[in-house]
Amino acid sequence: MFARGGHGLTPRRISVGLWACLLLLMAAPVSPVAGQAAVPPVSVALADSVLPAVSGQGAFLRSLIVPGWGHAHLGAHSRGAFYVMVDSGIGLMLLKTQARLGSADDLVSTREGLVQRRLEAEGVTDPDELDAGIAADEAVLEAQGLLASRKGQREDWAAFGIFFVLIGGVDAYVSAHLNEFPVPLGVSPGADGGVELSFSIPIGSR
Repeated sequence: MFARGGHGLTPRRISVGLWACLLLLMAAPVSPVAGQAAVPPVSVALADSVLPAVSGQGAFLRSLIVPGWGHAHLGAHSRGAFYVMVDSGIGLMLLKTQARLGSADDLVSTREGLVQRRLEAEGVTDPDELDAGIAADEAVLEAQGLLASRKGQREDWAAFGIFFVLIGGVDAYVSAHLNEFPVPLGVSPGADGGVELSFSIPIGSR
């Protein structure tokens, strides 16, 4: 599923790079432009409800603890549900891969035991010769290859899960900062019974 070795991008390398970007992002919080006053956090009304003011760090930490929590606290329920479904699916694949890994481990032990009993029946008793015979058996090598593949799949799914949790945290972090600005589009009844649309751009005082 993912490239291994060489210079390919694996989920583990992507996660490490994303962590570095997050550290820089958290170390440099959003600040107003020089010469402009900071825009105070405001609540935005959506679906007849008022969203509470949430800091970017708070939304980020909520999403790390429970995927989708930060989005739900901001009122972005659809996006929060998306991250819940994706992370739940990855968790199920992790459990499935772990079960397959256990089966592969049992297969290796079974085949090694069969080869050892066969060699002992042939009169091989030296421990070094037994180990060499077991290691050279094709059936054992095939089972060990399957076990290594299952371990790689588990690592990939774990890294993929971490990657999506971090993406959800960054998304919630950005959404929280966007909620600090008022909605620029306004709708009001017109003088002649029509509808007036207004667009506003906040400009800080000097």
